[in-house]
Amino acid sequence: MKSRGWTKELMAQLLPRPQYRRFNGRSVPHWHRDDVRAAEATAAFQAKSRGALPRGADLQAAAAAAQAAAALLGRAWQDAPREETWPWVLAGYYHQAIVSHLPAAARGRGLRSNQISGFLNQFLSLGTRCDEAQLPGVLTHFVQAGVWLGDHPDAPLAGLVKAQYPGVLRAAAEQVIVSFTAAQPEADLPALLQMKDFPVSQLLSRTLGYLYSVCYVPQAIRTSLEVLMALNPKDEYPEARAMDRHFILHLGGTNTGKTYAGFQRLKQARTGVYLAPLRLLALEAQEVLLDAGIDCSLTTGEEEDRRAGDTHVAATAEKLDLKQPYEVAVIDECQMIADRQRGYAWTRAILGVLAPEVHLCAAPEAKDLLLRIIASCGDSYEVEVHHRKTPLVCMNHTVDYTQVQPGDALITFSKIGVLSVAEDLRQA
Repeated sequence: MKSRGWTKELMAQLLPRPQYRRFNGRSVPHWHRDDVRAAEATAAFQAKSRGALPRGADLQAAAAAAQAAAALLGRAWQDAPREETWPWVLAGYYHQAIVSHLPAAARGRGLRSNQISGFLNQFLSLGTRCDEAQLPGVLTHFVQAGVWLGDHPDAPLAGLVKAQYPGVLRAAAEQVIVSFTAAQPEADLPALLQMKDFPVSQLLSRTLGYLYSVCYVPQAIRTSLEVLMALNPKDEYPEARAMDRHFILHLGGTNTGKTYAGFQRLKQARTGVYLAPLRLLALEAQEVLLDAGIDCSLTTGEEEDRRAGDTHVAATAEKLDLKQPYEVAVIDECQMIADRQRGYAWTRAILGVLAPEVHLCAAPEAKDLLLRIIASCGDSYEVEVHHRKTPLVCMNHTVDYTQVQPGDALITFSKIGVLSVAEDLRQA
C-alpha cells in the first residue's frame, strides 16, 4: 500500500475496516482490490497521497526523464562563465551531487504538480537567501522535482531553472562559505575543497561544516601521521639520504683514545660538530677547541654559549641542528643508542647529521647495531679498533683523598655521591 502512495491517514479516511491475515508470523491488514482502486480514484486521495513508486513502463519513462534532466542541467552548467574562486569550486561539487542523484530520483514516488513547483521555486530562492543547515534538504527536494524538467524542458518554469541554475548554485555556495568561515575561522577551507576524494555524494545530506569535521580532519591527521611516521626511520631525513656520507667507527673500551682520534680530525675541519651525552663533556669539548684557536659555540639543554662567526659547535646529542651542514661530525658514546629514554637522540643524529664525514665513538658491543644502521642508509664506513695503552686495574683498598693527583678521575653513580665526594675533596 505504501508503494502505491497510501498513508495511514488516508487508509483510515478512505478504506473500510481491514481484514487481518497471518504473514511471516505477523497479523497483516488486507483490503479488497476494488475498494482500494475506487479510493485511489477519488480527489481526496489524489490530493493527499504520497505518490506511487513507478514500475514497468512508468519506471523506464522516469529514468529517461531523469537522464534528460541531467543533460539539461549539465548544458546549463557548461555554458556558464568559469571562475577561479572557491565558491565556484563548491558550486561545482553541488552540481555533481545533483546530477549524480537524479537517476535515483527517477525510482522515487511521483510528485504532485504543486510539490514540483514548490521545490523548484524553493531552489531558485537560494540565490538570495541560503541557510547552510537547510541547504541539503532544499537540494534533495530539487533533485526529486528535477525529473520533471526532463519531461517538460520547454515549460516556463523549466526555462527559468535552466537560466538561473549556475548562478543559484554559485550564490548558495558563497553564502555557505561565509557561514562556514564565521563558525570555524581556523578551518582550512582550500584544503577541504581540494581533497583528493571530496565527499560529493554527502552534500545532499550533510552540511559543509560536518564534512570538514568528519571527512577532512581525520584524513588530514592520517596524512600528517603518514608523513611524520615513515615506514623506515631513515626516510625521515631526505637531505642526509641525498648526501654521500662516510662513517669512521672508533671502537674500544674506556680511555682507549676513541674520542681523541675523532677530535684530531675535528680540529682540522673547516666546520664541525661534536655531540656528547653530558653537558660537561660538551663543555670540555668546547674548551679544547677554543684552546686550539677554533671558534666553537656550546649548546645544551641547560646552557647556551653562541659565538658570532663560529665554525664549530659542541652540543648534547638532543641539540643537534639537522638543518645545519658540517664538514665533520663526531658523535660520542654511541652505545647510548640502546638507552630506553635517550637512545632516540643518537638514532636521530646518526641518521640525520648533515656531514660527509662522521666519526662514531662507541663501545665494541655497539658495533653490529651501528653497522646495520649505516648499511640501511647506503653509506660507506670503516672500522678503527682502539686498545688501551695502559692496563685497567681494580683497586683493592679505599681511595685516600690526600693521594689524588692532577688528571685523576673520581666517578660516582648518584648525585648524592658526587656531592659527598666533592665535599670530602674540599675538606682534604
